[in-house]
Amino acid sequence: MSTTDHTLAEHWNGTKWSASPTPDGTSGSRLAAVAAVSPTNAWAAGYSTTGGGEQILPLFEHWNGSAWSIVPGANEDPQGDNSNTLFSVVATGPGSLTAVGAWSSLQQGNPGSRTLAVTTTHG
Repeated sequence: MSTTDHTLAEHWNGTKWSASPTPDGTSGSRLAAVAAVSPTNAWAAGYSTTGGGEQILPLFEHWNGSAWSIVPGANEDPQGDNSNTLFSVVATGPGSLTAVGAWSSLQQGNPGSRTLAVTTTHG
């Protein structure tokens, strides 16, 4: 049996939790962290895998107060052989977000895992 990961967000209304529909990335997706700037401006970060699971790409989603949507993120991978995973996101100031995680290179002569930090002024 095969499984595919899907994103999930839940909303607390002061009394109970309820699922808030989130879009998935490509074939398998997970959200790892969320930063709420305001009730109508929240950001989630995680990862999404390609169709065959060969590549892991960063995944950003934005909450506009009524729905989540995928926001294209940075993918520093010109050869398509790296994996980029985001583990945390934080609002670092007005209109500024930073997400951190790891990227793993499979490039011959330069393999291994490294720290990944992405900053945007989208927030």
